[in-house]
Amino acid sequence: MNRTGIMALMGLLILSLGIMSCGSNSSSPVYSACSVNNTATITFANYSTSGTYYDITLDGSRSASYLAPGNTTGKFTISAGVAHIVDFKIAGTNTLACTEAYPNEAKCSSHTMSCSK
Repeated sequence: MNRTGIMALMGLLILSLGIMSCGSNSSSPVYSACSVNNTATITFANYSTSGTYYDITLDGSRSASYLAPGNTTGKFTISAGVAHIVDFKIAGTNTLACTEAYPNEAKCSSHTMSCSK
C-alpha cells in the first residue's frame, strides 16, 4: 500500500472514530428515584421529657411500637404532594400523646416529626 492509500485509510479511521464519539457523549439527565416516583421520606422522633413511650401510626398502619424517649425511627418512604395521617399514641393504648398531624411533603424532601409529651 502506498503512502497516499495509508493516509486515506488513517483519515477514514479518524473520521469514523469522531462520528462514533459524538453519539457516546451522553448528557442525558439522571433522575433520582424520589423524583421519578414522586416520593419523600419521613422519620419519627420521641422527644418525651416524661419517659413516655409511643406507638406511631402512618396512614393507619403502625410504623413504630414502643418508641423509647430519645430514639428516632428509620426513614419511611411516602407519596409526595398528598396529606398523610400521623398519630403519636401512648404505647399500648389508643390515647393520643400529641395532636394528629397531616404532613404533606414535597417531592424528594425529608422530614422528621416528633412528639414530646
